[in-house]
Amino acid sequence: MATAGGAAAAAPSKRGELRYAMVARGVDVLAEQSMIKGDLSSTVQQCLAELPQGGAKYVALPHGDFTIAFQTEKEYVFGVLADKEVARDVLRGFLEKLKGGFMAKYASKARAMPAGALQREFGPKLKQQLQQGSARPEELSKAAKIQGQVEEVKGVMLENMRKVINRGEKLQVLEEKANVLQEEALKFKKGAKAVKAKMWWENMKIKVLFIIIAVLLLGGIVSLIACRIAKC
Repeated sequence: MATAGGAAAAAPSKRGELRYAMVARGVDVLAEQSMIKGDLSSTVQQCLAELPQGGAKYVALPHGDFTIAFQTEKEYVFGVLADKEVARDVLRGFLEKLKGGFMAKYASKARAMPAGALQREFGPKLKQQLQQGSARPEELSKAAKIQGQVEEVKGVMLENMRKVINRGEKLQVLEEKANVLQEEALKFKKGAKAVKAKMWWENMKIKVLFIIIAVLLLGGIVSLIACRIAKC
């Protein structure tokens, strides 16, 4: 585990300090940095191994005099250990900043790297960020609040999009039902016309039959009258 220049473990300041940070892919730690002596690496890695798969993207765990926080992004996990006096929004701001810098440069090429592969290259950056975070925690707190507002707006936008999509699906269902009803109405109309034409033709055949019968009857009556007159 990397330590910062053999710094001795000191009593935490009133507001607390950031003591350790790491970047991992799954449970393989790619780079880490500790600002004090002590086996902080094992402590953090033990907590890392116990993180539930597919759980929350951010989690903060109390651990004795410290707080350990993790932030996940795709297959990567970013971790920080700090004195318990350090505010949670500072930890979250630190992890957001760490995640942003790492993902912008290493997101693709670190996928196939073994554990410890980025220690020499990224370890000093972890040290620098730990020092800056302890010296100016208000900046991290502000960044965390801004990120929280961004996430809130993002959540509202996603919810609105979901509602629009659901509304669109309902409108599509209604449109499909209307089209089906229209098709059924056209079929009924065509069927009604066919039935009407058939009934008209049947009526015409009956009328023609009646006319024929009437003509035959009239012809018969005329024949009988003519026969009587002629004394057939």
